[in-house]
Amino acid sequence: MVMRAKDNVYHLDCFACQLCNQRFCVGDKFFLKNNMILCQTDYEEGLMKEGYAPQVR
Repeated sequence: MVMRAKDNVYHLDCFACQLCNQRFCVGDKFFLKNNMILCQTDYEEGLMKEGYAPQVR
């Protein structure tokens, strides 16, 4: 079984945040940035370092 994110295909064992190695399950929220899979925490921390934060609605 594989997971797909846009044009990328990952084995289940490889489908994890590339910064903290948190594994994702079907339905979990993840982000693609610069072709890297990121968990929400690492994605938002990256935005803070870049000088802007995501808007919460």
